[in-house]
Amino acid sequence: MIANPGSIGQPRDVGSLASYIILNTRNRAISFKRVPFDSHEVRNKVLEYDPDYHYLH
Repeated sequence: MIANPGSIGQPRDVGSLASYIILNTRNRAISFKRVPFDSHEVRNKVLEYDPDYHYLH
């Protein structure tokens, strides 16, 4: 079984929600979850540590 929740820190779809999955190994159930996060804070932290990271400009 393969499950891909998408990008946790840089979502590309509508809503800009972080995504993750919960995999129940007992019954093989997958639950896709979405949660809000502060993308500006992530961007600012990345640029603080690497100001030349052009992908975020």
